[in-house]
Amino acid sequence: MNPPVPILLLKTPSTPRDVYADHFAPPAHDARFVPVLEHCWQDANIREVEELLLAGAFGGATAGGDGRRHGGLVFTSQRAVEAFVRVLDGAQSKRPDTPLVPPSVPLYVVGPATQRALASSPHIQAASIHGAHTGNGDALAAFIVAHYPSLPSAGSPPLSLLFLVGQQRRPVIPSTLRGAGIGVDEVVVYDAALLPSFAAGLATALAALPREPAPWIIVFSPTGCRELLSVLDRLGPDPEPRRRARIATIGPTTRDFLLSTLGVAPDVCAATPSPEGVGEGIRGFLERHG
Repeated sequence: MNPPVPILLLKTPSTPRDVYADHFAPPAHDARFVPVLEHCWQDANIREVEELLLAGAFGGATAGGDGRRHGGLVFTSQRAVEAFVRVLDGAQSKRPDTPLVPPSVPLYVVGPATQRALASSPHIQAASIHGAHTGNGDALAAFIVAHYPSLPSAGSPPLSLLFLVGQQRRPVIPSTLRGAGIGVDEVVVYDAALLPSFAAGLATALAALPREPAPWIIVFSPTGCRELLSVLDRLGPDPEPRRRARIATIGPTTRDFLLSTLGVAPDVCAATPSPEGVGEGIRGFLERHG
């Protein structure tokens, strides 16, 4: 039997279970997490979201939906989803007889991971979640422009969308939607910063791996890419190419950052931002290069 392929996942494991750990499980893989970011919740803004829910901003708390301000929500990160699910569950406990986010309200997500995280709430119906197939912000924005105005619940002209974001984000979704006449209100619900211990943790994780087979490093965002390359440079080139660490990104945003900013091309860019997409990319690489 071949030895397991080492997989370093540059992320904090999701709870209660992590789909990447499930996918890259023994005996074929040896997956290990190397946390990159530390997150800080923006409590005042999260309370603002709770107030919107309780005030019927999505049509769920006032008779006839008279308090509606937003026709849907947009999510592009699991942290934003975590904040929303927590605040929705808490707000819903105060109004147990009225769905604060009715099934007619579209919830737009950028990929399967955010879809799964959102569907974990018992107060959200899976049929309300759209966009998991898009895979990146550009594609999600184009999908919303085509999909949202056609919904009867959007109104005419369409009500604005509420976009829950981190402090650092790309402007592509708001600018695309506003250019199409769809209003967007952004609320920052968390901030993220590079863990001071990331580089040391990555170096320790790499040093603990066996010489063969070559490890795969799965990169989830541009944050930490400079430190990743610095650690790999310090380790030095391996005379055996088959033992070199290989890099896979979960989508084009991180791939483009590596290419345009750092001048490094990853070995794999997943076609879809999911464990399956990453796994298929790695298998394809190994079939071509061994």
